[in-house]
Amino acid sequence: MVTKLTAARIATAAGCCLVICTSAKPEGIVEILAGARQGTRFLPLQRSLKGRKRWLLSVPLRGSICMDAGATHAIRDRHKSLFPVGVIRVVGEFSAQDAVSLCDESGQEFARGLCNFDSKEVSIMIGKHTSELAELLGYHTDGELIHRG
Repeated sequence: MVTKLTAARIATAAGCCLVICTSAKPEGIVEILAGARQGTRFLPLQRSLKGRKRWLLSVPLRGSICMDAGATHAIRDRHKSLFPVGVIRVVGEFSAQDAVSLCDESGQEFARGLCNFDSKEVSIMIGKHTSELAELLGYHTDGELIHRG
């Protein structure tokens, strides 16, 4: 069922309608196309996702980065990038450029992104300001964990 729901998320984000129905009645597909109310219907998003954002829905997630309310607001509402100061928890092991889930304080996913650092580095950076990162990591970085372009 998880695979079906993932497919539904990808399809609706691409602007498609999707119906999950029983395979025991193959003629049901024709009936659904004719307007019958069978199965579970997923309606397309009002504004379908394009390009990279649509692709990111289909990439396997390797971990999660949870953040405080301020960082959640900055990313979700103001479309800003994620920096370590707002991070409160890292879940799972991932490499740089892996897809990760971005979660609020309760652990609820609200976005996805490609992380510029691996999970070990992100764990070291939790809650730190950009000015502190060179000393912690041993090299200079702007500290942008997830770019929201």
